[in-house]
Amino acid sequence: MKKISLIIISFLFCISSFSQNSTDQFLKELKLKKIDTICTFIDYSVGSIQIFNKNEEDKYCELDYDNLPTFILWKENGKTFLTKTDNCFKYSTLEINAEKIWQCYFENEKIIKTEKVKSFQFVEIKNGKKRILNSMVDHSHHQKFKIIAKNEIIEKHFDDFDLKKTAQNGNEININYKNNIYLKSKKLIDKISNIVLENENSLTKKRIQK
Repeated sequence: MKKISLIIISFLFCISSFSQNSTDQFLKELKLKKIDTICTFIDYSVGSIQIFNKNEEDKYCELDYDNLPTFILWKENGKTFLTKTDNCFKYSTLEINAEKIWQCYFENEKIIKTEKVKSFQFVEIKNGKKRILNSMVDHSHHQKFKIIAKNEIIEKHFDDFDLKKTAQNGNEININYKNNIYLKSKKLIDKISNIVLENENSLTKKRIQK
């Protein structure tokens, strides 16, 4: 799957989020149709630069930090559909086989709701004293999902760094590694990611005229 790269600039976080983006608008339309089983999925990287071929400029989308490209899956009349939203293109809708996503979610709903993705932590022993420290990186790959099922909304955010067994220097061992990789929500987001990967290239798009 194509990874989206971001350069985080502090003032961008001050941009107003009150204007409705394309994802919000699409979700509103689904709710007006009484659709009550929806999943959104975002996959992006932080701290790098996106490079594109000038000859493929028509395929490039300048990132809108309030409207990150988002995949949307929903159930309607017993069928599952997939589309994508961003600030540049209007995408087609596909009917897909995604029962394993819904099955994974509804079979583990209570666990997924309460379990936590823990940050990368390691044990430091200094002068005979042990303490637990947090570790983080500026550049990482992230995935997020949100499940909207009837009146329940569950969101999870995975930073790849928190899923590593050790830090790059090899000296810091992540004491939350096993907790994070065996989460039911990790199993779920892997299924979502795989289904999106299988179907992404089948989505057609048309540039939005602004």
